[in-house]
Amino acid sequence: MIRSTLRAVAALCLVAGSAHAQQPRAAVPVRTFPLHRLAVKDAAKLLAPYLQSPASGAFETGSDVRAITVRGTTRELASVDSLLGIFDRVPRSVLLRFQIIEATDDAIKDARIAEVDASLHDLFRYTGYRLAAEGIAKSEVGQSFEVSLGAEGASYTVRGTVLTSDDANGTMRLGLSLEQPMMIPLMGAQSLFSTQLVVPVAQVVVLGSASPRFYDRRGGDTNSVAAAVQTPRQGKPIILTVRPEFIGKR
Repeated sequence: MIRSTLRAVAALCLVAGSAHAQQPRAAVPVRTFPLHRLAVKDAAKLLAPYLQSPASGAFETGSDVRAITVRGTTRELASVDSLLGIFDRVPRSVLLRFQIIEATDDAIKDARIAEVDASLHDLFRYTGYRLAAEGIAKSEVGQSFEVSLGAEGASYTVRGTVLTSDDANGTMRLGLSLEQPMMIPLMGAQSLFSTQLVVPVAQVVVLGSASPRFYDRRGGDTNSVAAAVQTPRQGKPIILTVRPEFIGKR
């Protein structure tokens, strides 16, 4: 009787174990993330420390596909989404409009620079101002750019980098330099000025103070009026303006 009972219990255990083994495991979520800037191998290294569950992992989709496939828990996939949003975000495209302005002895009003005419008269003490040349550069945050500006026989080159952008405050930090090619090509170019500055987006900024930073009459550092171009052409100072704009929406 006792043996029969033990056999029955053993049989029940086998049946229960077999039924438990046949139960399907819960599927682990899998998601493929497109990559904009990161290489697939770099993305895998970035994500590896955050994929700690036994079944999780990051898998390359192939050298011809800019994407990475990730298997992990719902929380891990959310972390991956956030990480890629920070380190693989699409860079902002930027449009930079430059103008070369010359001081004149005539009290003329150049309609093309009407937006900054009052600022020019406030910053300097010349009779009038006129637009000599203008140009446009397209770049991205974190990228360098170069644009040539011609001004009636004289040419200038603006080089720079869009260092950072602050969408919350509507500003971006630029590194800018202005050069003028020498008459003898072998002598290269003459550097007129080089500076870094924070500029408001969609506003014209005048670069034209004798000091690295311009202090307005209220005593505040505007930090948006940078180093001057004191090298004249035909006895007149060269003034550079820039209007930065974002292309498209975030």
